[in-house]
Amino acid sequence: MILLGLRTTLKEDLKTSPAELVYGQTLRLPGQFFEETEQLPEPSDFIKQLQQQFSKVAPIVYHHTSSSKRTYIPKDLETCTHVYQRIDALKPKLTYTYEGPFQVLKRTPKTFDLLINGTSKTISIDRLKPAYIEDKVPVHNTNTRSTAVSAQPRQTR
Repeated sequence: MILLGLRTTLKEDLKTSPAELVYGQTLRLPGQFFEETEQLPEPSDFIKQLQQQFSKVAPIVYHHTSSSKRTYIPKDLETCTHVYQRIDALKPKLTYTYEGPFQVLKRTPKTFDLLINGTSKTISIDRLKPAYIEDKVPVHNTNTRSTAVSAQPRQTR
């Protein structure tokens, strides 16, 4: 700070400072690094301006109705024989979201009656998705000869 003060002091005989002689311009002092900013308004004026701005802003009104939230319902749900049921409880990581497939016993517009563990339970249609189950599984043989699998039980002698 002392050296900075010595370099920026004005020499009366030269009518200049040592920094101007060396650098060709004056040095900036720590108080001169930042430019003067305009004065902030009085707090009472600022509050009045803020109130005027917020009085121009209109609130947004939301109407929450049950018909605004629609759940996607697959079209195959009307004709499927089996469905999966979504598990809505808290689950640990990497667990299944759906359980099943369960057989459909009865359909209504908003609920299905399912056969779960031998008992009939009524479940909301929003928690179901169709299960695509093949009736017959094709048999793939690795041999070139065709081998027939008998559907009759074996007889023992």
